[in-house]
Amino acid sequence: MASEIGIFFLAGFETTGHSGAWLLYLVSQHPEAEAKICQELDQHGLLVTADRPKPRQVTYDDLAKLTYLDMAIKVCLPPKADLQAA
Repeated sequence: MASEIGIFFLAGFETTGHSGAWLLYLVSQHPEAEAKICQELDQHGLLVTADRPKPRQVTYDDLAKLTYLDMAIKVCLPPKADLQAA
C-alpha cells in the first residue's frame, strides 16, 4: 500500500511538471500571449522589472485576479473524459 501511495505521489509531480513545461513552450511560441501575461503580472506587482528587482509574494487573492494567465493554463491542460456516473 505504501509503495502505491508513493507512485501516485510521484506521478502527480511528473504530470504537473509536464503541464508546466507545455505551458511555457506554448507561451514562448505566441509572443502576443506572453506579452499579455507579462502585462497582467506587472499590473499586480508580480513581475521582475528594472524598477522592481524583487517582486512581491503571490497571494491567493492574486490568483483570482490573474484571469488571462488562468485561461492560458486551462488551454494547456489535456482534455478530460466525462467522469459522471452513468
